[in-house]
Amino acid sequence: MMQAPNPRTGADTPRVIIVGGLAPPMVGMGVVTSRVADALDARGKTIATINLTITHVGGAVRQMVKAGRILKGAALLWANRRVEGRTLYMPCDAGAGKIYMLFLAMVADRLGYRTILHHHTFVYVYERDPMIAHILRAIEKSGVHVMLCGCMERQFLERYAHDVHGPIGTTVLKNEILFPRVEPDRLPKSATITLGHLSNLTWEKGSGEFLDLFEHLVESGVDAYAQLAGGTADPALEEKIKVVTARHPDRLKWIARTTPENKAKFFTDIDFFVFPTRYKVEGQPLVLAEARARGVPVITIDRGCIGEDHLGAPNLVVAQDADFKAIASQWLIERRFANSSEPHSAEIDANDAMERFIDLF
Repeated sequence: MMQAPNPRTGADTPRVIIVGGLAPPMVGMGVVTSRVADALDARGKTIATINLTITHVGGAVRQMVKAGRILKGAALLWANRRVEGRTLYMPCDAGAGKIYMLFLAMVADRLGYRTILHHHTFVYVYERDPMIAHILRAIEKSGVHVMLCGCMERQFLERYAHDVHGPIGTTVLKNEILFPRVEPDRLPKSATITLGHLSNLTWEKGSGEFLDLFEHLVESGVDAYAQLAGGTADPALEEKIKVVTARHPDRLKWIARTTPENKAKFFTDIDFFVFPTRYKVEGQPLVLAEARARGVPVITIDRGCIGEDHLGAPNLVVAQDADFKAIASQWLIERRFANSSEPHSAEIDANDAMERFIDLF
């Protein structure tokens, strides 16, 4: 059976089939999946992609379009069932899309594929999900589960150990591997500091606490400035931003719409990236990896993989149940970041880690 050339590589017989949302938009899993595809492509792996990002329609029509693409993915698996070393790669959906993941996993297993499932959330790690258990069983002999960090891996294995007959194959790929260092660590040398916060602005992501920290520093006599980047759909949060901006018009800048250009300038202009997330199932925020890649220290809260990834100088990781504003402001006021005796946060060899990941395919 002849297959149309893969639009990404021009190859006639892709070894790796990727089914998942791809960027744009440049957010979350889509960014990671796109970077994995680029890394495979750059290393000569022949790939084909089925893009599950659907932005032009919504509701029932969107689900119909998605179902059609899933069937297209299944057809692609069938068409390449005789390719040596065939592999299916999917980011794992935490919502209703898990039924599609199960379907493709079962098809891939029947056709002799190796399935690599990339997990991005703690939703079903903190609480067992029967559908995830079904997926585990479907690819029990042929699957590899990619985790964000060691703590996620440990908790996942504990949660689902009794759902399979043998060991669960896992590996760890931190998001920071996909954002290699472009700048060394940099700390402010003057008394003036600029804080930054970039996100889809919500209370859960700590946008309100960021503003509270900034105002507390100014009221404490610190020569502090702040940049807030991202839009918000919350009227109450938008009102708070406007009120704080009105009180400090020369010190607080709100970039409501981010672009690649102003995002790069944002990271260049700030001294600390502040991300006091309270999101219940926070995993491994890409924006923290982006900040560290540019040498910007992070001030954040220990949720998901954050503590494992960023604990130690030049960063500040605050315990979940601690007073974030009090601890962060004291750390900044006393300039502890400049004289820290803490061990530095662990650096990883991004190239080596990526090569080990690519070797799975």
